[in-house]
Amino acid sequence: MTIPMLEALSNVKIVTEYVEVQAAEYSPKSLNFLRSLTTIEGRKLS
Repeated sequence: MTIPMLEALSNVKIVTEYVEVQAAEYSPKSLNFLRSLTTIEGRKLS
């Protein structure tokens, strides 16, 4: 993903399942693009 694509996630507050971060060409140095994230509920873990 590109930086602008990651920035599209900056307003997400709640994730009902899980967050998976994979990098191919670009590896983010931080998770700042998830700055509004407050809750990961983990309803489905696999």
